[in-house]
Order: sequence, then structure tokens, then C-alpha cells
Amino acid sequence: MRLGLLNAYSRENEATRSTSCLESFQGFFATTPHVELVEYRVTERELPETFSEDAYVLSGSSFGAYEELEWIATYGRFLKRLLASGKKIVAICFGHQLLAQTLGGEVKPASVGWLLGPHKLEFEQTLGFMKPELTKGTFTFSNQDQIKDLPDQATLVAGSSDCPNGMYVVGDQVLAMQFHPEFSRSVMLERVQKFTYSDDQQWLDNVASRTEEAKLDNEVIREWIVNFLAE
Repeated sequence: MRLGLLNAYSRENEATRSTSCLESFQGFFATTPHVELVEYRVTERELPETFSEDAYVLSGSSFGAYEELEWIATYGRFLKRLLASGKKIVAICFGHQLLAQTLGGEVKPASVGWLLGPHKLEFEQTLGFMKPELTKGTFTFSNQDQIKDLPDQATLVAGSSDCPNGMYVVGDQVLAMQFHPEFSRSVMLERVQKFTYSDDQQWLDNVASRTEEAKLDNEVIREWIVNFLAE
């Protein structure tokens, strides 16, 4: 299966990390046979000219979906064409937000501020691809923006008091999630160590401690994604 990875991180942002977006997703799918990732640098307006991949993965980003930047506007227009193509889409964090915004939803800075590290979501329903089943799950977050209002086409799958719109689907074409299932524990810990948006060291130490101790459900989400793409 060829997956188009729409990487919305800039090269400058990735240079601050020891693991790139592509490497994170390669590691995430390492135990899934026959998955090939084809990367597109979205911030450089590098987008598929034809929809030749089997499905597409929309990555996170250090930018906000509502920022008035030319590449984000171009990306939003592209997503409309991608949706019209009927190709399956898995959207992560910024991708999940921009896709909702493209469909008429609203993205804003979250009233709870930053979600960083492990947080729990409760699943509102169980869809066919969600095997093995979870009623609650713990996932790694790194975001200060959230979807305030889902678009009419979206169906809520999971949420919490801190993240009401944590996961949604659009029919059987889109699976979107606010969290980062591709972040390994070490990647998340590095993000906490290099976090520049707060000087509250006690809070950051607490996030690091919870990250080290949490039982993450990333492997379950990988199975769900593979099942979803195979439907």
C-alpha cells in the first residue's frame, strides 16, 4: 500500500528535532507489511499532481490551521480536490483541524491551553474498523488549537472534557484525530524537553513523568488505521 504523507512541518522546524515527520510515520508503520510512504513537503507547496497513491496521511504542523498563509490556503484548496477524489484520508492534529475547517468547521485556540503529553479520550461509538475495541484510550497530544465546531458531514467518535472533538470520521473516507499516534514515547519526551512555549518547569516535569509512565494505545490506533484503509 502506497500512502502519500502530506508533511506540513517546515524544514526549519524539523531541523530542531532528532526524528523527522517521515521517520516518525515510518516507525509507526514498521510492523505493518507492504506499507510505503511517499512524502510531499506541503509548506513548500509540494502536493500530488495526480492522486496516484492508495490513500493519504495528513500530518501535524507547528502552524495553525487558521493562519493566513499562502501555503495553508493552497493546501486547503488541494484538500477539497482530495476529498472529491474519493481517496481515503487519515488526518493527524493540524491535518485533522485543517480538514474540518475546509469542510466548514471552526478551529480556534483551545480554552484549556496546551494539551501536551498523554491524555485520555472516551469513545462515543464503535465503528467497524475499530478492532480491537476500546471504550477509553490514552494518546500523546501536542497542540494548543482545537476544533471548536465540527463540520456537518463529520461524525464524532471520541472526545473528553479537555478535547471534545478528539476523533471524527467523515463517512468511510476520512478518519481524523487530534492526537499523535505516530509519536513514540522517546519522540514525545524530546518534545517536552525542547518545549519553548512555557517556562513552567514544574508543569513540564509533570508532563515528562506522565509520558514516561503512561500506557499508550498507539498500537491499537495503528490497527484501526490499517483496518480503516483496508475497508
